[in-house]
Amino acid sequence: MLKNFAKSFLIYGFASGLSKSFLILLVPVYTHLFSATEYGIIDIITGFVALMIIIGMLQMESAIARYYYEVEGNEKKEFVSTAFWSIVVFSVLFSGVLFFASDSISSYFFERKDLGTLIRIACPLIPLSIAYNFLVFLLRYEKKPFLYFLFVVLQVLITIVSILYFIYYKEYGINGVLYGQIIGIFFPLLYLLHYFRKYLIAHWRSEIFKTLLHYSLPLIPSVAITWANTYFNRFIMLKYLSLADIGVYSLAARIASLFALIELAFTLTWGPFFWNTFADKKKHTLYYAIFNLSCVFIFSLVITGTLFSKEIILLFSNQEYIAASEILGILFLSYSLTIFIQMIGLGSAIVKKTYYNIFISLGGFIVNISLLFILINSYSTHGVAIAALVGNFITVALFWVVSDRLYAIGYSKLFFMTTLLITSAIVVISYLLPLNFYVKVILLIINYSLLVNYTIKNIRKLGVALQ
Repeated sequence: MLKNFAKSFLIYGFASGLSKSFLILLVPVYTHLFSATEYGIIDIITGFVALMIIIGMLQMESAIARYYYEVEGNEKKEFVSTAFWSIVVFSVLFSGVLFFASDSISSYFFERKDLGTLIRIACPLIPLSIAYNFLVFLLRYEKKPFLYFLFVVLQVLITIVSILYFIYYKEYGINGVLYGQIIGIFFPLLYLLHYFRKYLIAHWRSEIFKTLLHYSLPLIPSVAITWANTYFNRFIMLKYLSLADIGVYSLAARIASLFALIELAFTLTWGPFFWNTFADKKKHTLYYAIFNLSCVFIFSLVITGTLFSKEIILLFSNQEYIAASEILGILFLSYSLTIFIQMIGLGSAIVKKTYYNIFISLGGFIVNISLLFILINSYSTHGVAIAALVGNFITVALFWVVSDRLYAIGYSKLFFMTTLLITSAIVVISYLLPLNFYVKVILLIINYSLLVNYTIKNIRKLGVALQ
């Protein structure tokens, strides 16, 4: 079972990483073809579309995940069909409203009058992405990791080729980026619709819809707040910092978002694994072992990225952005913390009280933004990074406390805090003290020696748990 979990993690992780990292791979292309202002517009539209997809999905994929292994046969088909057609119809209507209100949205929310056309172009991308994301999500719960991998790779390749075609050959500029994304989603979606045709029966049951919506609606604000934690600070920074400062921070944040790929891979793997084994109390020992190993592995990656932050920044850019290395370790640690929410925050899902997630995420977001206003004037981008780190830590702490009160799984708080404090100390030391390359290598060897030693010691425990 653990071997299957590891295999799925690697497959989903690589596929998800490839899907998300193509944005990073296209950064040199964008910076070569577009001005800083145009690149900023791409980022704004990307964030806007991401938020609209979150709203349009209604978190139905999470609701399906909760009930997928509890229903069988025709009832499962009705659950899937009801969820799918609900979000498709809603997102089409929702996108239609956005289309006709695009100029007003451009003026009111972005304080620009020239984004209306881009919003209209992006409108078809919203329902297409929602339908595609939902069906690709089903592949995970059907336990089809290789098919999932195939579709993700296909979507990425078509998207990249289409974007390059529209911006290089057709010279459509920013519009071409959106056209390429639409094409990249459209063709894989056609085949997915064919593949899942047995589930997408033209049947919609109101009682099932109410059941799913009761579970999913409380999750929407939580996910929207997660989006705000990523993008909202950019709008605040515009009023306090220069565009150059924002560019430095954005580069560090984009690189640190590689941890978000690990989080996505873990989410894709942990959900099916957890719900499929939760009924067997004997398998709960696995959760503790996997959690401890995750702490060691994830924080080891943070230490690695922090020690070689300057080298990483220069790999992605040049000396103009070297200041990003000063906040990269902080952002690595900040992004890494959110990975653990997938494990420690399941108490509300187990007892079907997911509305707690709204208040928890809101609490972390308020801490983040409040600290941002306090620190930004004195500490510039460092203050923004510290605010994000503290906000994420508070979010993790709140999820842990509330989840344990609802349904205590029993993860080790002592082990988590010990590994977190060691990692935090190295982040601080690397920031305050310039370490030469050989010292970094020695620290890295020590770090991974401890990782390997701990892993080997726990293999036997995992073996016993699987028997």
